[in-house]
Amino acid sequence: MLLPGSRIAVEVERDSRAERRARSNRAFQRLLGKPAAIMRRPDGKPEVGNHALILPWEGGNLVAGTSDVSAAHSRDVTLAVAGPGTVACDLEPCAVRGADVWRDLLSPARWELAQLIARETGQSETEAATRIWVAGECLTKAEAVPTAPLVLEAPADTRAVVLHSGPFAIATLVLPDRKGSEPFVVGLLARREDACL
Repeated sequence: MLLPGSRIAVEVERDSRAERRARSNRAFQRLLGKPAAIMRRPDGKPEVGNHALILPWEGGNLVAGTSDVSAAHSRDVTLAVAGPGTVACDLEPCAVRGADVWRDLLSPARWELAQLIARETGQSETEAATRIWVAGECLTKAEAVPTAPLVLEAPADTRAVVLHSGPFAIATLVLPDRKGSEPFVVGLLARREDACL
């Protein structure tokens, strides 16, 4: 489990014929388990209003309370999440960039963190830096301060890397693209009290 104790439901939609909004709406409907009105704020953030999320849990179903939702898109793939409290997600292909470009994109402190992750996991700097980028995008979607510090949860492994920022935990995972393109990095964010790390 990427975020032990978390109550986040995740859905992946791949469809090259549907537009992004249609894909995320379908994913949200599946996550929520019944029809719900999907609204979008002026900044594009999706909302489902006062809709309870019913998640399978040990010993039966858990009604998780009012749901927050988030979606991310890359190529023909949409990642959607729903859960109680604040949730966010991001999806980004691992594009090769030089060290100077990554440092400028991430900030010097976050670039150093990416290098630490690369050393700890044995992964490429591209994969590690993309993890940091995705974590930053999750924080932005959670309406956190964009420059909030990120801290690596030790020990890092080669599959999932968990980062913390204030009250948030962000799990990042590298996934292959079945169509042969560069792999994706997926990020899932929850508040620590909802993720019980």
